[in-house]
Amino acid sequence: MKDKPVTALFCGDTHCGHECGLTPKDWQANIKSNNPHIRHVAEIQQVMWNFIEKEVLAKYGPFDVGVFNGDLIDGRGERSGGTEQLYTDRKVQADMASFFIKHIGAKKNYIIRGTPYHVSGDGEDWEDIVATQTKADIKDHAFIDINGWIFDCKHFCGSSSVPHTRASALARDRLWAQLWEEREMVPKSDFLVRSHVHYSQYYETPDGANMTLPCLQFDSKYGKRKCSGTIDIGVVVFRLYKDHAERIPIYLDMRFAKAQVLKA
Repeated sequence: MKDKPVTALFCGDTHCGHECGLTPKDWQANIKSNNPHIRHVAEIQQVMWNFIEKEVLAKYGPFDVGVFNGDLIDGRGERSGGTEQLYTDRKVQADMASFFIKHIGAKKNYIIRGTPYHVSGDGEDWEDIVATQTKADIKDHAFIDINGWIFDCKHFCGSSSVPHTRASALARDRLWAQLWEEREMVPKSDFLVRSHVHYSQYYETPDGANMTLPCLQFDSKYGKRKCSGTIDIGVVVFRLYKDHAERIPIYLDMRFAKAQVLKA
């Protein structure tokens, strides 16, 4: 009998509650608004949700395992005065993230806690509420065995402003992981998984594979005004057989919202 794979979905940085974060249909802005900015974000919300429905769920589901690697909600947006928030109520944001996880419908779900600025405050860890609502296991740093393959999952990863050194932070995390392994404190991982940086990276060595996941947030004032680097929107699907693993990155074509040229 042919070996049947376990299918796992890995995603992160949904930033539910941000106007350009992942937004299920019932929470989306009015595409028919008279306000051009609201129409713009409504289009982004629709395109991104349709991407999940048509390019992820329809083509690769159902999923046995879902791993949601942090920053599931966007928080109150203090640094921008809340001007980018679709909803500032973090309970609503948590409900949106919970709806997304339930909609994915994996048999087993794992949540990795994200950055405190987005997901914590006033003593609460809002992703814990999402975990309760979805019956997911939640950790700060998780080692997950999926059909015999070990995934080392944490949200935070360092970034780089230089294109050709973006993988350096992953290499550093892999080396630290190996030092922890030598102390017999953590298991040896086949895949080291990080998020936070909103771009996708992947490379492998004989010691294991290392990756940052793409994000599910389109735009932000911080990104447009202070950052130069490219971002990647999407998810990663794994088909995990006993003797080999297939990694399938799925990316959203972002050109529907390309920059417009202003004519003087």
